[in-house]
Amino acid sequence: GMLTLLTYLHVGSNVLTGNLPSELGLLTTMLEELLVNENALVGTIPTEFSKLTAIRLLSLSGDAYYLDSWYQGNEFTGTIPTTLAELTKLTELILNKNQFTGTIPTELGFLSTLGILDLSRNQLGGSIPAELQYLSDTLTELKLGVNQLNGQLLSEFSALTNLVNLILGDNELTGTIPTEYGEMKAILNFELDKNKLTGTIPKELENLSQMRKIRLEENELIGSIPSEFGKLSSIIAVLLGDNNLTGTIPTQLSWSSLKGLKLGNNNLSGQIPTEFGTLSSTVLLELQGNNLSGSIPTELGALTSVN
Repeated sequence: GMLTLLTYLHVGSNVLTGNLPSELGLLTTMLEELLVNENALVGTIPTEFSKLTAIRLLSLSGDAYYLDSWYQGNEFTGTIPTTLAELTKLTELILNKNQFTGTIPTELGFLSTLGILDLSRNQLGGSIPAELQYLSDTLTELKLGVNQLNGQLLSEFSALTNLVNLILGDNELTGTIPTEYGEMKAILNFELDKNKLTGTIPKELENLSQMRKIRLEENELIGSIPSEFGKLSSIIAVLLGDNNLTGTIPTQLSWSSLKGLKLGNNNLSGQIPTEFGTLSSTVLLELQGNNLSGSIPTELGALTSVN
């Protein structure tokens, strides 16, 4: 805490133990980056961190490392302090893979420079704060997966038009997927899997022309697979298995770029499209547990990459 001119403190990927020293809060006007990821640190986030007014990057990630045949990572606990909203220059807040509890502070929505918010793989509950919509000019990554978040997906989040990664899988989210999400045109990865979402898959998602991956498996979605998805020319993974989807498999789902297509364990009917024979890059094709009929197309013999 006496190194008052310290600007960057990177001590990640070590075997550091104990708590975060509250004295780091004395580096008030100089410290811009604090990375303590991939260690064995515990405890809570010191309240003194709210004084780090120059900080741009704060990473307490619990990503594990491999040490002497066992895995170790940070295990920070407690709630996420609302006072982090006082760090007005923060561009990256990375707290994933810890044991934080409580709710996501609504105050984080007022961090006007925040570009990456990664709170995934914790024990956070409650709903996703509507205030996050105010990060529309800056937020590119919203990673909240593998928590215990509930409530509905807010249509207001469509304002996050710079968002590249929307990762909300493995929570307890309910309700429908807002049609307005088709306006989030910068999206590359769209992951809402392993929730309790209902309703149909919005055809408006066809407007996400840069999308590489869509994960909606293990929900309670109904209706048909939008044929409009055939326009997603950059797609490499479409994972819609373990829902209650009906209708036939659209012949338009024959993207040359596709690596994985999971449609298993739905209520799809009709025949397997012969067009699937053109999926030359596909390594994973799952159609099990449906009501498909007819013969297996001979064209599938051309899928030499399928495992």
